[in-house]
Amino acid sequence: MPEPKDDNNSRTEHFLRLMMSSHGRIYSFILNMVPNWTDADDLMQETIMVMWRKYDNYKPGTSFVSWGLQIAKYEIINSYKKKDKQKALFREEVEKAIMDHAESVNSEVDARLRALNFCFEKLDKFSQKLVKMHYEEGMSIKKLAATYGKTVQSIYKNLNKIYDILLHCIRKAMIEQG
Repeated sequence: MPEPKDDNNSRTEHFLRLMMSSHGRIYSFILNMVPNWTDADDLMQETIMVMWRKYDNYKPGTSFVSWGLQIAKYEIINSYKKKDKQKALFREEVEKAIMDHAESVNSEVDARLRALNFCFEKLDKFSQKLVKMHYEEGMSIKKLAATYGKTVQSIYKNLNKIYDILLHCIRKAMIEQG
């Protein structure tokens, strides 16, 4: 996404758009790395604040998610260092283990996203539209039912069926990928 004009409002809006589309991915990464929801929430907030402070360092056209994940990794390491100082000196082996685990989690998430995109493309057009309207656009089940002239229950059944199809397809794709 190209960087808009230099005015502060455009810069803020651009950052917010990128952050909103990346938030779930970064937050799920943090949740995989820390065992406590409260800590994960705190780390997500700190990551967003660091991303905003360092936004001038972000290179437009590169992956905003990857950039955010790098920042999140360092925030996680810093949080462990702070906690560890209370007990003992933080060891480099622990830091390396965290980084290795982070890379592993990130690779797995990337593989699952590729599988999801592959499987999503195999859905019929109606199913794709239903998923996009509900999950991307945030349209309620009730509104979807009214839009398509169906019952709320039938929309739930359709989404559950789509979820099962995607889950089966993703699992199969992940097994095939190794």
